[in-house]
Amino acid sequence: MFIYQNSMRVGSSTSHTDRMFLYYRCDNKSCTRPKKSIRAKVIFDFIYDFLADGLNFTEAEYTRYYEGISGIMGEKREKIQMELNSKRGALKAVRSEIDELGLALLRQTDKQSTIYKSGSRRLSTLELKAGGIEEDISKLKSQLTNPEQDKLTLKQFLNLSKNAVLLAKSDIPEIKDQICRYLFLNHTVDNEKMASYRLKLPFDVMPKSLKSTSSRGGRN
Repeated sequence: MFIYQNSMRVGSSTSHTDRMFLYYRCDNKSCTRPKKSIRAKVIFDFIYDFLADGLNFTEAEYTRYYEGISGIMGEKREKIQMELNSKRGALKAVRSEIDELGLALLRQTDKQSTIYKSGSRRLSTLELKAGGIEEDISKLKSQLTNPEQDKLTLKQFLNLSKNAVLLAKSDIPEIKDQICRYLFLNHTVDNEKMASYRLKLPFDVMPKSLKSTSSRGGRN
């Protein structure tokens, strides 16, 4: 959740009747909000109302969704691949320097010399750097999943359309979180209520059914 371009943190509090309430709080020191927090119920009530009539997606809209998400994921994979290639090039350069420096140290007969000690410290630094790059490469490779695994099937898409509000109201936090993450990029609040929201691409530019909900809240 966002206010003044900064994210709000989730927390909980207990009333005098021992009932627990969730809330979102702004911890930004420069924030000028009179009230630093807002009940999570305000956000979720908006989401429930937003999804109450169903999303009314069609197979034609699934085609647009599929094409849209394919384009987004294609761009993301391209950026990851470029970064991966850059990291691999950097690792190759570091490994080459390690090999050269290692051979140079082997030729040094005086292990107590300043040159040997300096070279050893440099070698240790390079080994740590190589390890960090290898870790970065591993993380990037893990992001290059099969594109089809991250796309909803037609059945999942239509099920989302029909049962979105039921999923959002689920008592299972993971399901509630998943439906919100599928559709919403962020929500903006004022002191008392929802001020606006942003849908996640490609939903932001695709379905008319989502764009016809201005009476339920403004959009950024």
